[in-house]
Amino acid sequence: MLNLGVRMITPRATKLMDQAKNFQLLNVFEGAVNLVNLDGDVLSLVSSKICPGPFSAVVEPVYKRSRNSFDFRDHIRSESEIEMTEDGLIIDDLHIVNSNGRPWDPKPAWEDISRPQLNRFIPLLKSEVSDRAPVESLATPILKGNYQSFHHHAAVTGWKELSRGIDDNDSNKLEEGASQLAGLGPGLTPAGDDFLIGVIYALWATGRPRSEEFIGDRIAQAAAVRTNTLSRAWLRAAICGEAAAPWHNLVGAIIRADAYKVAEGVREVMKMGSSSGADALAGFIAASLSLDTV
Repeated sequence: MLNLGVRMITPRATKLMDQAKNFQLLNVFEGAVNLVNLDGDVLSLVSSKICPGPFSAVVEPVYKRSRNSFDFRDHIRSESEIEMTEDGLIIDDLHIVNSNGRPWDPKPAWEDISRPQLNRFIPLLKSEVSDRAPVESLATPILKGNYQSFHHHAAVTGWKELSRGIDDNDSNKLEEGASQLAGLGPGLTPAGDDFLIGVIYALWATGRPRSEEFIGDRIAQAAAVRTNTLSRAWLRAAICGEAAAPWHNLVGAIIRADAYKVAEGVREVMKMGSSSGADALAGFIAASLSLDTV
């Protein structure tokens, strides 16, 4: 049996590993394995080469047998069963030991972004994403007005309705727009879901969660019924302002007013997934521009 030690862990992941039972395997990749419980909560076990997210536990072999990269697929099968233990969990021949993991807060310092700071850097974000995003991403129709993939027209229609809902604080328009975007397009987390996550991050960056009723809740709730388990977990985390590590670097660069690091942070976010980062940035930029007029 190969022992994996938890190096870093988020509060969500800690709670799941301490309390949850009845995990099932959701999917497995070279550097990550996603587990889900009966409540739809996701726990991501990731290698140190994968950037941590809101429900991640970063693990590595306690004793390295070789210099080769650790690959979850060498140890986990699609029919694998998960057993909870006093100190972690067992999946086939992997024993994940949850002890001495460094806590990691997945919420960036959104509240430290001032509106003038955000406004200053939105043009740079838009330029970087427009120039570098994959053509199939939602940055292409939303930011550039070009239509390259089958889902682009539907995404623009959904965003127009969603932005009207944000402008008017209209629940019906919010739900309709979010429903049109949810589950739209390709990807492990569909492009439309990633776009909605970016929209929710923009709400955080502009101080909207401090309002009596957070619009992001309604967006996520409307999207949840139309998408998959992993996307629902990301949407729930986004409501709480939680994001993957590259977003922390981008937010920090905006706060420090470091243009070079802002551009670098955008490029880091765009490395997430095939187009997930670009899709989320498209939502963040589009919503930030829309919210500037509200």
